[in-house]
Amino acid sequence: MAIGWSEGPLGDVDRIRREMQRLGREMRKAFGEYGQHLPDAIRAAVLPFVGPFPLVNVSTTPEAVVVRAEVPGVELKDLEITLVGDGLTIAGIRREDPALPNASVHRQEREFGCFSRVIALPAKVDATKTPDASYKDGVLTVVCPKAEEAKPKRVEVKAS
Repeated sequence: MAIGWSEGPLGDVDRIRREMQRLGREMRKAFGEYGQHLPDAIRAAVLPFVGPFPLVNVSTTPEAVVVRAEVPGVELKDLEITLVGDGLTIAGIRREDPALPNASVHRQEREFGCFSRVIALPAKVDATKTPDASYKDGVLTVVCPKAEEAKPKRVEVKAS
C-alpha cells in the first residue's frame, strides 16, 4: 500500500510547517503591526519556519549591486526601501486577498501583513547616490551604485 503525502512522516512535517507558519502570523499580530517588532529571540526561533519575505537575488556588476525581490501582490504605495551603510531594507505590507463569498479556505501558504527584510550588500555602495528602484510583474529591482573604491580597477602590465 502506497503512503500518500498527507500520511506518514512527510504529512507530519507538512502539518508542523503549516502550524509554525500559523504561529508566526499570530505572533506578528500579537507583538504589533510590524513583524520587525518581534523580540530577536522569537524572530530567530520562528523565521526558519515562516521563511524570510521577500525572497531576494543579489548580484553585482562592475558598476553596481543589484537586488531583485519577489513582492507579488504588494502595491507600490505599500513599499519602502532604505539604504543605510551596507544594508538595504525592503519593508512593506502585503494585504490579504479579499474573501470569496461562500468560500472555505483549505490551504493558506501566502503570508499577509507587514514585512521587513534587511539585505547585507556584498560590496560598498555610494551613499551619495540614490539607488534606482523599479517594479514590474511583482519583482522589485533595486540598483545601488558601487562606491569608487569597490569598483574594479584595470591594471596595465608593462614589459620590462
